[in-house]
Amino acid sequence: MSEIGVGGVAVVYGAYLLSERSVWAPRCGSDTVTGLATPPADGRGFVEFGDAVLQSQRIQVIFGGSRCGGL
Repeated sequence: MSEIGVGGVAVVYGAYLLSERSVWAPRCGSDTVTGLATPPADGRGFVEFGDAVLQSQRIQVIFGGSRCGGL
């Protein structure tokens, strides 16, 4: 991005929940899920991010409270 003169651009993620008018974004090592978040920096971080998503309350409700062990 710096080659075209753009600086200060950051990548973030989140899912907008229409029914709640809020942004949902689970994070590694945190119970915070509201608002945009920065993505993991490396492969290990992506594994931890996947675990955080599967352990989040929202996903647990979708899977009926199971620990997602059968996936």
